[in-house]
Amino acid sequence: MSHPSRILLVGPLAESGRPAVGGYESANLRVLALLRQICPDTSAFPYPRATGNPLAKGAQYLTAFVRLLWQLISTQGDNAAVHFTPLCRHFLGAESLIACAARMKGYRLVLDLRAGMQESWYRKSSFLYRWVFRRLLSLATTITFEGEPYEPWLESLRPGSRRFWLPNFVASTMLRKRDSVSEPFSPRLVYVGAVSEAKGANAALLVLQLLRAQYPDATLTLIGRCDSRFLDVMKSADAAGVELTGPLTEAAMQTHLDASHFFLFLSAWFGEGHSNALTEAMARGCVPIVSRQGFSESVVGEAELVMPDRDDAAAIAAAIEAIWEKGAWPDLSDRMVSRVAEHFTDRQALAVLEQVYGEGT
Repeated sequence: MSHPSRILLVGPLAESGRPAVGGYESANLRVLALLRQICPDTSAFPYPRATGNPLAKGAQYLTAFVRLLWQLISTQGDNAAVHFTPLCRHFLGAESLIACAARMKGYRLVLDLRAGMQESWYRKSSFLYRWVFRRLLSLATTITFEGEPYEPWLESLRPGSRRFWLPNFVASTMLRKRDSVSEPFSPRLVYVGAVSEAKGANAALLVLQLLRAQYPDATLTLIGRCDSRFLDVMKSADAAGVELTGPLTEAAMQTHLDASHFFLFLSAWFGEGHSNALTEAMARGCVPIVSRQGFSESVVGEAELVMPDRDDAAAIAAAIEAIWEKGAWPDLSDRMVSRVAEHFTDRQALAVLEQVYGEGT
């Protein structure tokens, strides 16, 4: 089957030139650009950035979903496609109606499952939730999924379905190996994202404190919006060597990544999937130290960089010291850039989307 004549991307979407709110938004903005290479007539129907109290947010989402349903019902979907990134959870009922409307009107439906907790939510939820989720999968003509670990689970729910691994990705122009190795005596640590306990900021602070006993000039740079509770922790803790930058432009963020050695991603956040920031840091030659949360372990692909217990600051500091002391950092840095180049750039993503939309769906 030929490329669709038209594609409609539905889901959370960042505005070009403005900071994204969460991984869904930034990933969808990148996917939108690639879809337009495949099909110039590609448009977006973004979820609202709901604000206010729960009642106000609910009204904003309801209005958006009703508008989208009307748009799908009132147009013909012959040789057109919907690229749908559902949030699921409490949105699942409304999102299943959107999927039904798309299929009823003849759209091809590409269901793009993002985030790292879809399987966990499914297993912990009610019989009704699981039934509706399986129904949503059954409506899809093609399923794409963010993390490789989803493959056996999706096969168990919908055996033989047409599926493609579509991980988060960065522009291939972002790749940068550290050509020369002229490193200071002390390692520099960095983190990008929401600066909070759930995302590992408290754990990273403890790791730095232990490292500075051995490396007094070790530093930790935290880039992103800072949670007020972490600011309170900073006031009462030994925060020597810590820099809080707040949100930065992409260029400024890359400057900090290029000057750093280790990307600390000790997340315990319940919704963790494939972190865009993790891939970006690896692309710039940072060696990641990650917790077993979401898809981080499969993204990194090196057992020695995955920490079984993110609260064991002593073990994490010891792992960093071992890499630094035995001179393993330059090789690991090169391997991280190569891993992104092989799996997580726009080149691979475009090839996957060409398969998704260029063959029978």
